[in-house]
This record gives sequence, C-alpha cells and structure tokens, in this order.
Amino acid sequence: STAIAEKIGSTQYFNLLNELFNDTTGAILSCKGEIYQYVGDEVVTSWKMTKGMADTNCLRCFELVRKELVDKGPHYRPVYTADR
Repeated sequence: STAIAEKIGSTQYFNLLNELFNDTTGAILSCKGEIYQYVGDEVVTSWKMTKGMADTNCLRCFELVRKELVDKGPHYRPVYTADR
C-alpha cells in the first residue's frame, strides 16, 4: 500500500481508504463480524465462534468483500490512479 500512496498522493490515498472501509463495512456486519479496529490499510475483524461458523459467516464475509471491491472497480480505477 505504500507504493500506491506514493503514486496517488496522501490525500487521494486517505480518500481511497475511507471509501474502501465504507464499502466493505456492510459485508462485514451482514456476516456478523465485529470490527475491532482499522490499522493502516486493514480492517481487523473477528467473530465469536458461534457467529463465525453459523452460515459460514467468516468465509462468506471474505467473498462478499471481494465481490464488493470487484463491483466497485470501475469506480475506483479512474478516481484513484496516478495517470488521471
């Protein structure tokens, strides 16, 4: 992520992280995940054992976050590239 920040600048990088966190939070919460904290470019998420295993929430969360980011790719690419 340091390379991305260097290419697009700190303000745009900050905006990118805010959008990414916003766009992925819904998937995490819908899978009963608990957001412990945001550290740099990561979202530290955990589950109580019963909630994480129910409906395979912990695995489903990964897939929902991935889908969200793939779906939002057409938005992110033109806004957060160094060539714009």
